[in-house]
Amino acid sequence: MRKTITVSAISDWHGQFLQPIFPGAELVINSGDWMPNLTRGNRTVEIPYQEEWLESNADYIKQWLGDRLMLFCEGNHCFANVQKILPKYGIRVINITNKIYIHPETNLSFFGFPFIPYIGGEWNHERLLTDMANEFRIMKMKLADTQINQLDVLVCHSPPAGCFDLVDTEHCGNSVLANAMNYEGFEPRYVMCGHIHQSHKQGQFGPTFISNAATTQHIIHIPYGK
Repeated sequence: MRKTITVSAISDWHGQFLQPIFPGAELVINSGDWMPNLTRGNRTVEIPYQEEWLESNADYIKQWLGDRLMLFCEGNHCFANVQKILPKYGIRVINITNKIYIHPETNLSFFGFPFIPYIGGEWNHERLLTDMANEFRIMKMKLADTQINQLDVLVCHSPPAGCFDLVDTEHCGNSVLANAMNYEGFEPRYVMCGHIHQSHKQGQFGPTFISNAATTQHIIHIPYGK
């Protein structure tokens, strides 16, 4: 019999705790830009600054998250590795950036894809179009190596182009991801993203449910099992 797991999807909180986690959420999916920044992408400064932020907020994060597991995919404002710091405080977090994760209780598959279209080179995980296509090929090879035919959840920082990606009147999403979904048969059941603050919406697009949870929290019920 099919069951469901209740997920809290969040993104782009930029060092603020904008909402309490929904009490019924069993799993938290964080698609990046969670920590604050001190500079415009100076890695020498940002890594220790974000690590210190994690250390100083660890007690509150533990209270805020409770016993839930948080799966984390980095965004362009992310420089510190959350998994390096938070587990020391008993916080259940797994950094799935560029990795496949199989959730043991549900057997759901997740992949963290942090890359965004190139802005200007200041921030992390920016990619020009040809480099983005290469990163996408690498992800597909990793999925093929584990014989995952259909990915359950793609956790990516940027939405696909043309879907919840408007900045004023300009579409700023990932065109490589959009082309793969529209024309190449890449059909994850869910895409959980952020990045574009103005377009924090969710809805069904063909076979894929897309959630842009930038600056907010979306509650999603994911069926699993047979």
